[in-house]
Amino acid sequence: MNDGITQHRHTTEVPRGSGTNKEKQRNNNMASTTRSAWKNPSYLQSSFGIFMFFCSWGIWWSFFSRWLTDPAHGLGMTSAEQGQIYSINSLATLVIMFAYGAIQDQLGIKRKLVIFVSAIAALVGPFVQFVYAPMLTAGGTTRFIGVLIGSIVLSAGFMACCSLFEALTERYSRKFGFEYGQSRAWGSFGYAIVALCAGFLFNINPLLNFWVGSICGLGMLCIYAFWVPAEQKEELKKEADPNAAPTNPSFKEMISVLKMPTLWVLIVFMLFPNTFYTVFDQQMFPNYYASLFSTTEIGNATYGTLNSFQVFLESAMMGVVPIIMKKIGVRNSLLLGATVMFLRIGLCGVFHDPVSVSIVKLFHSIEVPLFCLPAFRYFTLHFDTKLSATLYMVGFQIASQIGQVIFSTPMGALHDAMGDRPTFFTISGIVLAALSLSSCESIYEDLAPCSHGVSLRFVYDYNMEYANAFPQKVDCLTLLIYDSGGNYVGMRTVTGPELQDETYRMQLDLEPGRYRFIAYGGMACDERSFAFVQPAPGKGVKLEETTVIMDADLTTSVREKLRLHDLFWGSLTLETADLYNEGTVEMMKNTNNIRIVLQQMNVEPVKDKDF
Repeated sequence: MNDGITQHRHTTEVPRGSGTNKEKQRNNNMASTTRSAWKNPSYLQSSFGIFMFFCSWGIWWSFFSRWLTDPAHGLGMTSAEQGQIYSINSLATLVIMFAYGAIQDQLGIKRKLVIFVSAIAALVGPFVQFVYAPMLTAGGTTRFIGVLIGSIVLSAGFMACCSLFEALTERYSRKFGFEYGQSRAWGSFGYAIVALCAGFLFNINPLLNFWVGSICGLGMLCIYAFWVPAEQKEELKKEADPNAAPTNPSFKEMISVLKMPTLWVLIVFMLFPNTFYTVFDQQMFPNYYASLFSTTEIGNATYGTLNSFQVFLESAMMGVVPIIMKKIGVRNSLLLGATVMFLRIGLCGVFHDPVSVSIVKLFHSIEVPLFCLPAFRYFTLHFDTKLSATLYMVGFQIASQIGQVIFSTPMGALHDAMGDRPTFFTISGIVLAALSLSSCESIYEDLAPCSHGVSLRFVYDYNMEYANAFPQKVDCLTLLIYDSGGNYVGMRTVTGPELQDETYRMQLDLEPGRYRFIAYGGMACDERSFAFVQPAPGKGVKLEETTVIMDADLTTSVREKLRLHDLFWGSLTLETADLYNEGTVEMMKNTNNIRIVLQQMNVEPVKDKDF
């Protein structure tokens, strides 16, 4: 016996004839979508993991420069000596970062590498207090050996790992259906929290910052070692299947990224603006800011509070920048980020009072998302997503590290010779020149013209598990496309195995505008139970004229027709954008199969023909 939808029109958000229960069901589904991030275990695990990493790193990294140069609370080094340490650290980070990217691309979603990194982070406190700091204060050859050892440990546990955690989180977001920007914002939130107390701890004893980093690293280790959501376990089983299609790149594919001309264009663009900005922000600005106050203690505490507030704003901007990217595009977002860099460095040379410089410092909250998110978006749009970790590290992070290896020491020496403001003007001029010479258009010079349209994800999570069952339940897909006036634009049909891939997206190249998308699951299969009523969707047929009806044979006694083939339905209204505006089509199941069993109470045989 069948209980199915016999008619389906599109004059409202829900099928006609489905009644108030269907409308309530749809509203509940929309509500569950709003809460879906908090019900997504992979989102929660990834967010808490990256949150703890940035806590473990930020508590000491935000004052690392001050620790090296502060004569009262730190080691009292000169800017040139500090620059040497940053150069060696960057060199170690460069090598380790490339290795991490290659290894993680091979591991896919496995966590062996991040567990190893978490163990190093958990040991940063005892390492600095009993090994690193004593060797740096010893001087001579011992100091140089200490710098080398510290560069390996700190890079392996922190500096080379930022892009690793970001790349892994971005991969999880594509695999398990959540927004990367939302999850990455938790990292900024963690950095902001620890930055709030970092200055106060530094004034008490700088080594406390490293020990708190160890505690946070221990929490990170527990998250990645023991918190494995069920959907990730299932995906790991699929990847372990010897007959499964390979999802990880080969070594040859990873090496091949170095042969991509467009990647080198991006590296050149990243190398100069981002490198000089990083040298300014990490090595020069903390000491300059502290010098604006009557005592360094007040400067340290104020800097920690300001840094925390800035990172809170950065966390909020992680949610705003994707909207900006959709409006102005990836290359314009990168260009805007570089412009913010120029303004912040230059204005720090113009102003020399704490209030004005504090306001300028907040520009950093805009710059970080404007470089980080567009870079990831560029790689996932234009290159094989299997190589996302390697590409991000080579094209973005490693390019920056190369620049720091080259320029940290000479910029430190320049700062010792010229002072704060002349050095700031010099660096801002270099950034402006690099920005002018590295036209953002050149980033795309070897690519086809910028694509315009939408990228659609299909989700069926209105079920008892509140998990996306679309890959398991929907074996064929029909998408109808209508313009804002309800006029038919086109149809797309997918019947291949790609529907079983959790990361499947349907990319549509469309003219600029607002469109209505109507999706059906189960309509294009050979065993379908529903069909379009004539006139079928096509040129000249309006949206409100489109009707779906159940196959008449299903009301007969033809045995092979007694079970409905599942029908799924969903709709979405979305505007197009350069490099594809992303949207999610929430699907509902519109069919049920009811089985009736008759049993004779007196144990006598039951004849179905009697009923």
